[in-house]
Amino acid sequence: MKNNRNIKILIATGIYPPDVGGPAQYAKNLAEEFGRQGNSVKILSYQTEKKLPPILRHFFYFFKVLFNLPGSGLVVALDTFSVGLPAVAAARIMGKKIIVRVGGDFLWESYTERTGDLITLSEFYGIRPALSDKEKIILFMTQFVLKKCSVLVFSTDWQKNIWEKAYRISPEKCRVIENFYGDKMPDFKPKEKNFIWAGRPIKLKNIGALKEAFDEAAKEDNGLILEIFTDLPHQSLLEKLKACYAVILPSLSEVSPNFILDAISVSKPFILTKETGFYEKLKNTGIFIDPFDKKDIKNKILFLADRNNYQEYKKRIADFNFLHSWQEIAEDFLSVYEELGASLEFSGEKKADFAPGENKKNSNRMKILSIGSDRNLFKENSAVRQRIIEYGSLADELHVIVFSKNEFLQRQISRNIYLYSTGSLSRWLYPFDAARLGNIIVGGEDNWLVTVQDPFEAALAGYLIKRKSRAKLYIQIHGDFLSPYFWQESFLNKIRVWLAKFLLPKAEGIRVVSSRIRESLKDIKIKNEPIILPIFVDAEKIKKSPVKTDLRQKYPQFDFVILMASRLVKVKNIDLAIEAMSAIISSFPKTGLIIVGEGREKETLDTKVKSLILSDNIIFEPWSDDLVSYYKTADLFLLTSNHEGYGLTAAEAMAAGCPLIITDVGCAGELIKNEYNGLVINIGDKKALARAIARVIKDPPLRQILKNNALESVKRLMTKEEYLKQYKQSWQI
Repeated sequence: MKNNRNIKILIATGIYPPDVGGPAQYAKNLAEEFGRQGNSVKILSYQTEKKLPPILRHFFYFFKVLFNLPGSGLVVALDTFSVGLPAVAAARIMGKKIIVRVGGDFLWESYTERTGDLITLSEFYGIRPALSDKEKIILFMTQFVLKKCSVLVFSTDWQKNIWEKAYRISPEKCRVIENFYGDKMPDFKPKEKNFIWAGRPIKLKNIGALKEAFDEAAKEDNGLILEIFTDLPHQSLLEKLKACYAVILPSLSEVSPNFILDAISVSKPFILTKETGFYEKLKNTGIFIDPFDKKDIKNKILFLADRNNYQEYKKRIADFNFLHSWQEIAEDFLSVYEELGASLEFSGEKKADFAPGENKKNSNRMKILSIGSDRNLFKENSAVRQRIIEYGSLADELHVIVFSKNEFLQRQISRNIYLYSTGSLSRWLYPFDAARLGNIIVGGEDNWLVTVQDPFEAALAGYLIKRKSRAKLYIQIHGDFLSPYFWQESFLNKIRVWLAKFLLPKAEGIRVVSSRIRESLKDIKIKNEPIILPIFVDAEKIKKSPVKTDLRQKYPQFDFVILMASRLVKVKNIDLAIEAMSAIISSFPKTGLIIVGEGREKETLDTKVKSLILSDNIIFEPWSDDLVSYYKTADLFLLTSNHEGYGLTAAEAMAAGCPLIITDVGCAGELIKNEYNGLVINIGDKKALARAIARVIKDPPLRQILKNNALESVKRLMTKEEYLKQYKQSWQI
């Protein structure tokens, strides 16, 4: 990117020269390069605030950033906690975009320092150990920063991948800008076999293991010397490196240690932990060790002490010619800034210039605004995104607003389809933020249909848009919200039921997914008869899909495999199936229940399984994108929900030829007929469920009848073309 304009850049950094450390040097070099490219740069580092306790320190630094934000264009915070937290909070208040560069990992560092539990960065996030109150605060504040910043910049894909999974960060929010790789500098021939270690003397640096391994190595080669430096200015460290034999850094994990890059710049061989973001790039250039294996550390030291091996690795470093200049790093940041500038901002009185707006004067165009909460829309290959692309083919314009507490996003995913996230500070602001965005999109014009994916928060947003425009409101109901099981679940659900009863009469059109739901609405005074349009089941695709995972082969210990697939939440009443299994295995000990899904009830359900001594028969699996294989190789499918709008997984199981048992919810009584193509039991009836399961296990002919009739029933479901035609017709109200 060529920068031809003066951008006012604010860099927030915890330390800055004359402070010593990699972050200080990074801030200095980045600021100087920004300046060389014609930008105005202001550095904000901790000064007198350093002497204050952490909370007060953050508080004072917050105001320092706040007072310096007016007039700033690009704001860069060089860590997630010490400056990232106050800088992001200030930027949110001032409506500024902010790039946060992720350096180390303060949460992991705090944990290892407190407990002495020497675990790697990836292990820490994998096992999620118990945190102290202080660490819980750090976690909460880190999550705040990650959600509210505009872009996260990592120095390696390795750390980016760990954090994306651990903190559930959208990949679209993350960038990788590698560290500085410069030209080689002259070095000196070492006079002795002195290995240098440099850094902060903290537990994750694994200095104890290094000293022990080095002492053992020195017994076999008494010429070995270990030098440890903890507080050297950068230039002084470089002079030490030029004259040393090699460097060593056996930390538990290292993201992208500048110490190693400095060693490469003066052509010094290095020994580095294999738990690092540098491994893929440097695996053929340096020597890597297992930080937990002192024998491995010792052997690698002795290996490099051998003159022939030493010369080989000197040559490898000489052959390593990758360069990444400060000019390129600065331009990478400015490219991210340009991306942010190109995205739509909805703040104050500003209105966005939407690309489709060129044709807004044509009143015959079908323009759809959809409001919902499925964040998977922002995942490129997700099923819901593919579905929305198909819906987009039915309209001239399709705009989709997604409830989200992440930053505001806009994406154009096809010629006429636009996605937006609300970027709300709180879930309670979802409908109001969505209404604000929607009013900008609709602009008070004719021929807009606002379709909402629930009769609650999304419908409220749609109603607020309808009040300020001439748009029509179309409410879709996917769940049986008038079931007593729904409103008894929580006080919030009671409020939702009241809200739905208020909003439904305001809608010009209502779509429900089953006759059961339409019947439940008969006492609500609505304008028009609700349209019944079930959830689409691609029976033909399911029929043709090959089996990639065979549950019977995966779990050969079971003679009979039962499958459940759903979110692990209370409404799904998976407890019922677990309790029924307790009765089943006494008669059929080789029966297995595979529960596929994720959710907040997982730990509770797992505890229940263990308390009933069912761990050998009930297995939890994470959600799978290949449920069809599971349906096709299971012997029985269960759906035990207290309420459902339709029951998509039950319909999919039928299309795959899997016999099923379902509670009397959703499409039971419509698509699923008791004793014909499935078995229907009363909600919450554990004994009836156990009897039905035992009956299916004992009666293979019954299983075949249910399977054959199910396959025959799904032939009468709509094809995709028929479904899309009806879907478009449902919009024409």
